[in-house]
Amino acid sequence: MIDRNLRARLIWTAERLNRATRRPGGGGSLGLAALSIYRCLLFRWGDAPRPTYAAIKTATGHCVQTIAVAIRRLEAAGLLLVTRGSARTRLGPRKVANAYAFPSVILVSREPKVQSKAKEQPAVRFPPLEALSAPLLAALGRLQDAMK
Repeated sequence: MIDRNLRARLIWTAERLNRATRRPGGGGSLGLAALSIYRCLLFRWGDAPRPTYAAIKTATGHCVQTIAVAIRRLEAAGLLLVTRGSARTRLGPRKVANAYAFPSVILVSREPKVQSKAKEQPAVRFPPLEALSAPLLAALGRLQDAMK
C-alpha cells in the first residue's frame, strides 16, 4: 500500500523534474499530460495499478497515443516501473493490461544537503588532441607560436 506521504513525494519529484527541464517557450521533459496521467495512476489506482489505456483515457481525457508517450516518458525518467502485460492461454499468448509500480526508493533518503558558500564550477572536458583534425592542430600550433 502506498501511503499519502510517498504519493505526495512522488508527485513533487515529477513536478520538480518537469520544472527543472523546462525549455524557454516550451514544456519540461515530462509534459503536462504525463503529469496528469501520473497523478491519475497514483491517486486513482495507486494500490493496484493495472488499468488499461481505455480506463486511463476515460479518467484523464487524453488520447491513447498521448497516454503511450507519457508512460514511456515516465518510465524513462524512473518515476514509473512498467511490466508489459501478456498471458498464456490455450489459444496462445494474449495481451492483457500492463502493471505499473511506483519506485519507493528514490525519495527515502533524508541525508542533509551540505551547501558550500563557493559555487561549484562544472568540469570542462576537452577532447584528446589525437581526436582533433590535422588542419585544426596546425592552426592551434600557429596560434601557440604567435602567443609566445
